[in-house]
Amino acid sequence: VTVLFSGVVAFLVNLSIYWIIGNTSAVTYNMFGHFKFCITLIGGYLLFHDPLSLNQALGILCTLAGILSYTHFKLVEQEEGKSRLAQRP
Repeated sequence: VTVLFSGVVAFLVNLSIYWIIGNTSAVTYNMFGHFKFCITLIGGYLLFHDPLSLNQALGILCTLAGILSYTHFKLVEQEEGKSRLAQRP
């Protein structure tokens, strides 16, 4: 049962990877991977009281700032593309 459950979870993870790359880009998938890692570190700190060093905390903050910036610029880019399409006769 455990092996079957593990296989189903692996299949769903791969399916989500193909969905993310297919609907966005490989860079977005990479950003998502970094975000998951940050959430893992924060979750370990909050749930299990795993210590975070100053370097880890600064790394998490820098990574999250980069992800937010990337998301902002991509959304602005998409809005500009939509407005250009709407202006075409």
